[in-house]
Amino acid sequence: DDSTVSWFSESVDIEVDLPEGITHIGDNAFKGRRLDFVNLPSSLIYIGKHPFALTSPFRIKSKSTRFTVYRDCLIDNESQSIIHNVSYSGEIEIPTRIKRIEDYAFSRLQDTPYTASFYENAMNDEIEENTISIVIPGSVEYLGNNAFENCNIREVVFLGIPSYIGKDVFKGCEQLKKIYVPFNAKSEVSSFFDN
Repeated sequence: DDSTVSWFSESVDIEVDLPEGITHIGDNAFKGRRLDFVNLPSSLIYIGKHPFALTSPFRIKSKSTRFTVYRDCLIDNESQSIIHNVSYSGEIEIPTRIKRIEDYAFSRLQDTPYTASFYENAMNDEIEENTISIVIPGSVEYLGNNAFENCNIREVVFLGIPSYIGKDVFKGCEQLKKIYVPFNAKSEVSSFFDN
């Protein structure tokens, strides 16, 4: 949990190699830390709430069958949820099997934006440099609190409407200009963002 790792310096990138035998990672375990690499053991069976909230991007490897890494997303295969995205790149693809985007799943430290691809920026002169676009598949039923906090996203495309959208989903997303939603869903979605 957060009290156990509080001795880590917040200004230094750290490597976390959790040994075999570790079964649990507690709530907020690495929240707000600068991470370089995290290795998860095969013995891991539980990850608490938003363990990597507001961290820097980092590399991750998992030997666990329950918690796997796919396209820079740490995924809980049991709940089909994204626990955290660790990508440096702005080329983010949320798998269509995902049902939940957990609290703080794409959150970042303020000074660690996603790096947009040259191709994406070159295709449109109106796009602000180093901003990204995110598509949320129709399979997503839960969009957690602060899910995209401090992300340098310019637009979000919803292919469906989650039945739950948390608070402060786009907190600190100062470059966010557009949110696209399915036809006839504008009023339904606007009520979610009033909180």
